[in-house]
Amino acid sequence: MDTYRRGITFLAIGLCAGAWWVAGCGPKKPPPDQVADLIRQLDQAEHQRINAAKALGAGSDPRAVPALIGVLKDPVPEVRRVAAAGLGTLGDARAIDPLIVATRDTNSGVRAAAARALGLIGDPRCVPDLMGLLGDGSPSVRAAADRALGRMGEATIDPLLTALRNTDRAIRSRAASALGRLGTVRALEPLIAILGDEDGDVRFSAAEAIGLIGDKGPRSVVPKLAALLSAEDWPTREGAAMTLGNLRAAGTLAPLRVTVRDTRHEVRVASERALHKLGRDALDPLLKELGSADAVKRADAADVLGRIRDVRALPALLKALKDSEAIVRAEAAEALGRIRKADTIGALVSALADSDPTVWRAAHEALRQMGAAAGKALIEALGQHAGTDVRRGAASVLGHVRVRGGQDALIKALADREPQVRATAATALGRVGTQRAIAPLVALLREENDLVRRAADAALRKLGVQPKK
Repeated sequence: MDTYRRGITFLAIGLCAGAWWVAGCGPKKPPPDQVADLIRQLDQAEHQRINAAKALGAGSDPRAVPALIGVLKDPVPEVRRVAAAGLGTLGDARAIDPLIVATRDTNSGVRAAAARALGLIGDPRCVPDLMGLLGDGSPSVRAAADRALGRMGEATIDPLLTALRNTDRAIRSRAASALGRLGTVRALEPLIAILGDEDGDVRFSAAEAIGLIGDKGPRSVVPKLAALLSAEDWPTREGAAMTLGNLRAAGTLAPLRVTVRDTRHEVRVASERALHKLGRDALDPLLKELGSADAVKRADAADVLGRIRDVRALPALLKALKDSEAIVRAEAAEALGRIRKADTIGALVSALADSDPTVWRAAHEALRQMGAAAGKALIEALGQHAGTDVRRGAASVLGHVRVRGGQDALIKALADREPQVRATAATALGRVGTQRAIAPLVALLREENDLVRRAADAALRKLGVQPKK
């Protein structure tokens, strides 16, 4: 019986709570009888005006519109900003002209709020004024105008297309961004035309916009973009590579694997990023190519995989590090150095034993790029590995990489049984610049081996010691 009564009680409480919520006791807008009072507060102290403007903007009472329009002339910028934001939320067409005036306010926060409000209202009459804001000195205002135009639909397309030719680079960039958000196919050709713009921000915006629109035209834009990868001016090549990456279109692997070796760093980076965005569409064909009977193709595939820096290629590249052809082993080593994963360090240290000097140099450079992460393996190799070339390579890399224990290992290597290792350790110590190496290096000046003596002499001079004749 008690359980039954408790159940009835809880049910009654629940029904009352529901009625309380439906009656408007949850988060609410100001009731009509309070709107007049809030309007009167717009003439009170600053904090009261701000709070009243916020409350009026959160409501839906039409009486709030003229009141907030009047507040757009308030002497306090924050009050004007809140009023502009509120008018955007209310969405009343009566606010359009006053908000257009507010886009010329001296305060950037007010201008940005007015632009956002006009975007929410969405009346085409404000397009020219929003276009003017694309060149505003404030980034927040430019961004607000950009987003507002992106909400306007077809009415903004022609003005934005015209803006792509504006002399102001900020306007060109923002116009491209807005066209991308609108997603109109009409913008594809004009956007492709500015991929070679002199300004990097404009090229980036155009590439991003084309990526948002996609390859939707009556004829694919991919062949045209691929052709632009061979343009004489590098900004166009960079823009085309960025765009192909954003489109993630099939059939772009072939041209992009050429531009990853472009003479301009900017084009190489854009191409590498584009290939990375292609994901498995780029990875799978390249991994398959690593198994080709043609060594040149295997080497080329290893090189491109390294530039993409996709960790999924690591097993195949580690296998390629043992390829029968030196050209493939060298490219695999370079690729592993670009990807820079610690679990490949052991294989790269072993590659220092390669009989081919190009592979040795590639493994050396890869380990140098690994930095301090390779320190422990290099120290162990220098002190314990049986191979002379491995110890020599480890000593050389330690001369470029600052790691704990590295200097001690190099000083100890001055007594290595092989002259090449002793000479390399001496050179490395001169590069590291440790004063603790001076005494052991001076001792090496009495060496019979001329290579070791000359290395010790050069190292001491780097350390500021003038050896006695």
